[in-house]
Amino acid sequence: MGKILLTLILAVIALLTFKSLLGKSRPPPPADRGRTGMAERMVRCSRCGVHLPESESMQRDGETLCRTPEQCLRRENA
Repeated sequence: MGKILLTLILAVIALLTFKSLLGKSRPPPPADRGRTGMAERMVRCSRCGVHLPESESMQRDGETLCRTPEQCLRRENA
């Protein structure tokens, strides 16, 4: 009985070691294809105070605003 138990323990250790070594040799998963990898700068709307991506904002009289006034009004009333 002792030999069977010892063999079973050694088999489990060998399996775990093999899995560990196999996991390290795998290449990392590919990056998400939907993302460009570039983080976009966030800006704060001077009117409603919401932070939004720079591409969704506009500059007027030196202030950063939401692209459309309707966006600001919805956020101010919420």
